[in-house]
Amino acid sequence: AIDLLKQIVQENPKDWNTTNRIGDLYAKLNNLKGANEQYEKVARYYADDGFYLKAIAVWKKVLKNDPSRLDGHEKLGELYARQGLVAEAKQTLNVVVDEYIKRSKKREAGEVLRQLAEVDPSDMKVRIRLAEFYAWEGNQEKAAGEYVAIAEELVKKGHIAEALQLIEKALRSGPRSPRLLVAYARVCLVQKD
Repeated sequence: AIDLLKQIVQENPKDWNTTNRIGDLYAKLNNLKGANEQYEKVARYYADDGFYLKAIAVWKKVLKNDPSRLDGHEKLGELYARQGLVAEAKQTLNVVVDEYIKRSKKREAGEVLRQLAEVDPSDMKVRIRLAEFYAWEGNQEKAAGEYVAIAEELVKKGHIAEALQLIEKALRSGPRSPRLLVAYARVCLVQKD
């Protein structure tokens, strides 16, 4: 059956339903690698054409066959975000960040943290982790910018003491950035008012 379906796909390479069926047949034969090769083709097509829910469903099949694939979890998180499923995107991408950290892949973790910060800019914990990543990476300017932006957000929300603590922590953890010093002064002035 697989050979016959492959002939159909060979004649019509954009027959994604048939490609998906080939993947299903491989899965039934316990050839999970073969199944995932087919599923990935289908998932990429759906994602590229804006069918995010269908792409999500297919990536879930890939991850059912091989849950250790961080690239699959990352793609799933991206698709959740594109579909506007913020909670699901955050949950999935947080798992990816934690797993990259466990595997000592800090650069990859940082890239996913950037995605997480874009998915939900109001998530202060993620943004603080991102600022810490920038500092670890040696990019003090980006770290300072992120810390200052977070502090400004906290001040707007009336959390002056938290903003002050955050900037003090940032100043202790790295070189004294002029941006951080200015932000520190601003927060101190707001606190006195």
